[in-house]
Amino acid sequence: MQSLGHDGVGLTNEQLAHEIIIDPEFELQPPKRTELEERVRSMATKAFFDSARADFEKGKYDVWIPNLLSDIKQRLVDLVPPTSPLQSSINEILDVDLIKQQTKVGVYNIRNCIVYITNTMLQICAPVRDEQIQELKGVKDLAEIFKRLLEILDQMRLDLANYRVKAFRSYLKEHAVDYERRKFDQALKSNRLSLDRTKAWLTPTIDSLLRTVAERNPENVYLPQHKHNHGIKFDQVYNEALVSFIFQQSIIDKNSCPETFLLDVERLWNFQNEGQAITIVAALLMLTKNVASSQANFSFDDDNLPKLKDTLFVLLLDGDTTIDNLTAEILNYLPSSLSPETQSLVKSMVSKTLSQSDKVFSILSRRIQSVVKQHLQTGQFLKKETLAQYGVLTVARELEQLSKKICVLGRYNREVYASWYDTVIKEYLNETREANKKKRQATKRKLNMKMVGEKRKDQ
Repeated sequence: MQSLGHDGVGLTNEQLAHEIIIDPEFELQPPKRTELEERVRSMATKAFFDSARADFEKGKYDVWIPNLLSDIKQRLVDLVPPTSPLQSSINEILDVDLIKQQTKVGVYNIRNCIVYITNTMLQICAPVRDEQIQELKGVKDLAEIFKRLLEILDQMRLDLANYRVKAFRSYLKEHAVDYERRKFDQALKSNRLSLDRTKAWLTPTIDSLLRTVAERNPENVYLPQHKHNHGIKFDQVYNEALVSFIFQQSIIDKNSCPETFLLDVERLWNFQNEGQAITIVAALLMLTKNVASSQANFSFDDDNLPKLKDTLFVLLLDGDTTIDNLTAEILNYLPSSLSPETQSLVKSMVSKTLSQSDKVFSILSRRIQSVVKQHLQTGQFLKKETLAQYGVLTVARELEQLSKKICVLGRYNREVYASWYDTVIKEYLNETREANKKKRQATKRKLNMKMVGEKRKDQ
């Protein structure tokens, strides 16, 4: 799954800037290829250098050397400042026209050239590449040397790009919010985007909060604090809507995602998977402890929980894991004398937990959502004592890591899109107020008509 820019297609400059701000560990990566693409590329590369190797063995250097060195030269030039002495040196030593002439008459010293190239690379590479470059000194196969040189230069180009990303981050932080606001506003004004899905995302939470307000004030007594916006805080609407969206059962994709989160579709999808995994593991650990405590003459060692937890997370990440695999792992921590009926019950509970239809899963999911909401609202992750009361202390580390990531995204997103969110919430509350007013007026008219009718009957 790939996050999209606000235009809905591909990785844009806006997406790149967004990733740099949201993810402190963000680094550019080589392009992702499918298994088929990777296989085709590997075969083509092998065929290319096999052909070069065959010609090198026949002394046909002029067929390959100029083009290969031209490619290497361009990559080296891209890695150094345009006006640096090193670039002048590269242009002088790797003079492709001269190289063509010398290879044609068989007088070009390719080994000396490779020494120059590797020494130049060692001057400009990140320390992590030193060993790879030094290893080339022991390689005799010329085709293999060229293959590795090109691969390392590609890696160095990525290293340089990531260095620039880090250097750019501090500047970007000062301008990112305004930049994203401006880009989103342009998308709205050009009708490339609307706020339809954003409204559809926020309004159920507003309705839920309005119901809560009504339940707390069944007599509809006038409360000064409810004079504006029914006493509903906009931050609370946002926080609850965000957490509910992440922990929903429906799979998050770009078609269901609010327009204000189109830059984060993949991130939200990952959060959703992490949240589900944490909830499932917490439920399975609770199941294990409950079954263990029900067995006579068996004492469950809580020190085993971290090991079981880690194993369950690994199994959940494995796409080939089955219910039987998870059940077997849990049974390993329970007495071997467990009856077949109890073993069958454990398997059934595992199945229900995975399908998210188990009551324990539902309860833990609500509690985990509450933990994240409070973290968003207060900026503080709950203490261990509270997590223990919630029954999620066993997954505290994983939950805190996820919650922190949600908070980083939530606060930044709120800062960027606050004006649109507040407008949507205000308009919906006003519409609700007007609808309720009309409903009360209609009820009053009906009551008056009824009273008039009763008076006429009495007359």
